[in-house]
Amino acid sequence: MGFIDSGVDANHPQIKGLVIAEKDFTGEGPGDSTGHGTLVVLTALASHLETSKLEPWVQKPDENHLPGILMAKVVGLEPIDSTTLNYRLILATRWLQSYDRDIVITNTVVP
Repeated sequence: MGFIDSGVDANHPQIKGLVIAEKDFTGEGPGDSTGHGTLVVLTALASHLETSKLEPWVQKPDENHLPGILMAKVVGLEPIDSTTLNYRLILATRWLQSYDRDIVITNTVVP
């Protein structure tokens, strides 16, 4: 599954080993400076565990889908205007589409 948010803490004990790609559109570098993206990923993991949908998007690859989590970081600590955010959202969506993933856009509020 692909996420568009504030990044992800790939070393979090419940996420470690599941993040296969991160792309930073903020210029801050990888990781999650606010914790929001990590929380969203954890919530999605918990939700999918409850509904038994975790296995297909995390553990079972096929020729069309890579296993794991992808994170596009569009929001960081630096304030940005809505035009910049919209541009980053477009770039992030295109990047995730290249992986043929379901996409979750969660943080569209500019700090």
